[in-house]
Amino acid sequence: MRNWDDFIAIEAGKICNISEAEFTDLLKQNAATSKLLGASLDLMLNNLSTPELRNGITHQVVRNDPVQREWEATFSAVNMVGPVIISLAMQGFYAAAICLLRHELEGVAQLKHILDGRRSKKYAPSISHLEERMRKWYPALSESAHLSSDFAASMQAPLLGNPDNLALLPHGNSMLPVYNKKIAEEVIGIHIEIRKELIKRVDEHLERIGIKIPDAGAGTVITN
Repeated sequence: MRNWDDFIAIEAGKICNISEAEFTDLLKQNAATSKLLGASLDLMLNNLSTPELRNGITHQVVRNDPVQREWEATFSAVNMVGPVIISLAMQGFYAAAICLLRHELEGVAQLKHILDGRRSKKYAPSISHLEERMRKWYPALSESAHLSSDFAASMQAPLLGNPDNLALLPHGNSMLPVYNKKIAEEVIGIHIEIRKELIKRVDEHLERIGIKIPDAGAGTVITN
């Protein structure tokens, strides 16, 4: 009895090798975006107290804001999927990567709802406040995440696959991931744009908690 999980992993490894050669520039863009986000995160990390003036003496008071705690937990959940999205896209698992793209986009929208006190426990977050180009991505991301059309499913399991792929179901759909340059480029490109939006959310958060973001080239960080 053959282990198809092993075959899938082997094919994914082959696709990853192709992707690494094809997407050098995109991966550099993603790394640069992640570096920018990391710079903002470094300002946020372990910033557990805030200075407060009492009777002429400055005291470090432990932060205790339930809304901010909720915001930071949601941010962390969104931020951690970044490397996974890239890894899935590079290996040809496009449907799974798109599911996480939708999660990432909704998470960015949710961060605003938390601060506005409009987070819903029953419904997906409204994306109406996001830029128009991001709102346009949402229907396609949802279609793929829900596999609500044959087109969405066939994007991951295309008909006939490629000449090296002989693992086909009776109607011709591939049992193994198949490299698709166009889809991979779109997935990685959308991810980069969502990460840029996430940077804006983080920088807004830093301003709210009293951490000033230094200008380019500045050597010190000033906290209020």
